[in-house]
This record gives sequence, structure tokens and C-alpha cells, in this order.
Amino acid sequence: MPLFDLSLVTAHKVLEELCRTSLLELCGKKYYLTHGIIAPKSALAKKKGTNSHLIGMHLTNLASPFFASLAAAIEIHARSLGYRVLIASSAYHYKEEEDILKKFRSIGVAGVLSCPGTSEHTEDLYINYTLPHVFLGRKPKETKANSVLVNNYPAAKNVAMHFVSKGYEAFAYIGLCELNREQDSRLSGYIDGLRREGKELSQKDILYVKADEIHSSSANIERYLRTMTKQTAIFCFHDLIAVNLLKSCMKLKIKVPETVAIAGFDDLDISSNTMPPLTSVRYNVNEMAETAVGLLIKQIETGEIQNTNYSIEPSLMVRESTSQVKISIPKNVPIEDIMYKVPDR
Repeated sequence: MPLFDLSLVTAHKVLEELCRTSLLELCGKKYYLTHGIIAPKSALAKKKGTNSHLIGMHLTNLASPFFASLAAAIEIHARSLGYRVLIASSAYHYKEEEDILKKFRSIGVAGVLSCPGTSEHTEDLYINYTLPHVFLGRKPKETKANSVLVNNYPAAKNVAMHFVSKGYEAFAYIGLCELNREQDSRLSGYIDGLRREGKELSQKDILYVKADEIHSSSANIERYLRTMTKQTAIFCFHDLIAVNLLKSCMKLKIKVPETVAIAGFDDLDISSNTMPPLTSVRYNVNEMAETAVGLLIKQIETGEIQNTNYSIEPSLMVRESTSQVKISIPKNVPIEDIMYKVPDR
């Protein structure tokens, strides 16, 4: 007679549910307790052959200059501490992210750094994830883990106040389809910053593009630009959207910043090399990488699970896309003399 008077079918369902919620894991022919996390010195870790000096890193888009620079900074810092990094990209696909996290466990990495996706179900992947992990850039709701985040809200407020200080009366925002209003603290900060200055952002002036289809969204952006009746300041969720917006303005022969002011986020290298150079929000990617790696290694080595958000403070880099620079011409100097060619040597 069973100890708790359960049928084998019911007992099997209980085991399945415990495995599904990651409280138990089947390894070989035995079930092992995970205690919510696979501790480095646990029986399960030894059975799985966990590589104590290998870190898994999940990115949503390795082709993005921002994610590429973040991955490079993390790899450099982790290597300096004796760890190697295995990098995988999900291209914003939920199933790919799920598969990557499972593979990290099967490979036996000691912990995971993740820039989580934007699916409404993403939090399900991490709520019961058994490997030590740290989030970068965004933290899914209801999850409990350390995270290293950019302080988006005040940075976006500063963008709004900068626009108003330059005399713009109309405002717009271009965000990501994958983030709802509650998730997008950049939009929230921008709206509150405008309200602080007595301005409003209308719903019709909030545009969205898909994260993996930014360059194919030009038609919608151009349609919006053609409907403008006032000088408009536009804040973009990140620099790649801002660059695409700038290209659309050039195509339609719309002057920047005289007719449209543009500001982005992340301050990628391309921002200072466009014509005109883009105003953008800058933060220290190396500081972000060092903090995240340090937090993860501490969790790997101590087994302590924390739920703390660490913030990286950004600053606004003002350039000509929002602040027209006037050329000072000395008196009695012909205008054509200002433009010249450096002779070949």
C-alpha cells in the first residue's frame, strides 16, 4: 500500500509537475532536488558535470551594435576573472530564447547573463529557472534575480526638458511594438518630462516599430512625417530607430533640426558620425558589464540568491540633431573661403 495512498498515475503526475516547475530534475535514471537553483557543489551539479568557469550569455539580437558591444565588454571582464563566455542570440523569438536557456543547462554552464526578450510570456522562462542568472537592460515582471539596468526614466525626462528648452512645441515618440506602455520606462519618463514643462504627448504621436524590422518600417515613419504641421521633436527608443528616422527626413528633404529634432538612446558610435550628429543618451557599457559579471560570479561561488536592481546612471549627449550650431564667420572674409580642400601630400 502506498505511503500516502496515491495511485502510481497520480504520483507520476506529481513528479512531472515538480520537474516542470524546476523543483526536481531528472538526470539519468534519478530525480534530483534543485532547491530552486542548481548549486555548484550539489549532487545534481556533479552529476551534470557543471563547468564552474563557463558562463552562458543570452542576447536578443547579436547583430545590434549595442548588444555586440555589451557582449564584448562582458567577455573581456569575465576572462579577466578566469571565466569563459558562451554567447547565443534568440533574434527576439520566444521559442529560441527558451531553447537557449535549456541548452545552457544541458551544457552545464555555471550561470547565465541574459538580456531577456520582450514576449509577454518571457517571465515564465525565468521564474523557476534553476541556474544562477542576472538580467541586463530589462527585468521581466515577477522574476526574482539581480539585474543591472539603465536608469531610463530620468534620462527620458531630461530628453523632454531639452526639447522644450530648444523651443519645440510639438512632440513625438517612436518605440518598440514588443514593449507595452507599462514596460517602456523611456516612454513614461518622456511623457512625464513633457508634462512637467506644461506639454503633452498625444497618442497619435506615439509610433511603434518591430525590434527586428526597424529598417523596413520607413514607410510608416515617412507617412507620419508628411502629416506634420509644426516643428516637431522626436525621441526614439534607441539610436538605430533614430538613424532610420534621420534617413527618412533626408529622403523627404526635411531639415534636421530646423523642422524635426531627433534624439536617440544608447549613444552608439554611429550617433556621432551621422549628418547631422545625433543627440543621444549615453551610459557606461563597461560599468554595466563589470557589475553584471561580478554579481553573477558572486552568486555562482556563494549560492546566495538576491533580488536587487542595480542602476547605471546615463547622461544626455547633445549634438546637432537637436541643437543647431551656427558657424561664426569673421568679418570681411568671403563665404567661399570658408570651404576649402586640404592639398594632397
